[in-house]
Amino acid sequence: VVSTQSTGRTKNDNRDSYAPGWKYNDWELKGVPLRLELGPNDLNNNCVVLVRRDTGAKETVSNDKLATRAAELLTEIHNNLFNKAKEERDRKIISINKWEEFTPALNAGNIVLAPWCEGVDCEKGIKKKSQEEAKHLVEEIKSEGGEVKGFGLTAAAKSLCIPFAQTALDQGAVCFSCGKEGVTKRGMFGRSY
Repeated sequence: VVSTQSTGRTKNDNRDSYAPGWKYNDWELKGVPLRLELGPNDLNNNCVVLVRRDTGAKETVSNDKLATRAAELLTEIHNNLFNKAKEERDRKIISINKWEEFTPALNAGNIVLAPWCEGVDCEKGIKKKSQEEAKHLVEEIKSEGGEVKGFGLTAAAKSLCIPFAQTALDQGAVCFSCGKEGVTKRGMFGRSY
């Protein structure tokens, strides 16, 4: 038995009406990060098999080291998933300086970092103009007999945040949308899908 104090919650899936593969998949879909497999041979050998959801790697662990190793694996899995997500996000952040670069970057599924005046009216204009341009692009693709892939192309862009960590802007930087001068920060924009 695994101590729930050191590893979190545990669930014994003793449903006889499902095959093991079906149960494994069921728990993976629910997001369970670590599966513990225990069969007759494992019982005889005083060990269990731990299976990581993120990599699929299997590891046989003796019962006396199970709680410690499970806690270590959960930390490793968390760090691995976090780092993969952070790398993916960082890869998708595109820095631009003018409107002409904005919509194409969004259409490619990126998050856009752009010099912004932080004005409410400007933000409303960004939403409206980006949605109009996206709808125009969809109409153009369809009129040429093409197929529109993805459901977010017609969504309006919105401000996501103003990052704390800012790269220095050139003196005289202007807002990428409204052209206002004296911009000191970059805003992050994206679409919700």
